[in-house]
Amino acid sequence: APTRIVRDDTRNMGELIVRALLESQPVNGLQNLMPEGTELLSAENIEGTCYVDLSAPFAQITGGYSVERLTVNALVASLCSIESIQSVVLTIEGGSLSLPTYDISQPITPVSSWFFPS
Repeated sequence: APTRIVRDDTRNMGELIVRALLESQPVNGLQNLMPEGTELLSAENIEGTCYVDLSAPFAQITGGYSVERLTVNALVASLCSIESIQSVVLTIEGGSLSLPTYDISQPITPVSSWFFPS
């Protein structure tokens, strides 16, 4: 669901965005794609890249490749909506786990086809 995040110069914006996504409640037919129980382990912005490490439940996205892709794309697009982040490096449990069908081994940058289907 659309959420307004208030800028707080004492906190990492990447962390605030991921926490808002993880805590989002379904409303008006919209659902939260983040797997229940997923926790943010760390989020750090370094030179335009946000390094996000999530807990093991994130690796349990159900619904196959398309749902994994939508979930990752929603996370990446949300983070890259702020000026200081151009790409996201996503890990699960420090990189010891991965998604079954969607490759998250490289930095991910939003592309226009995520927003404007061809």
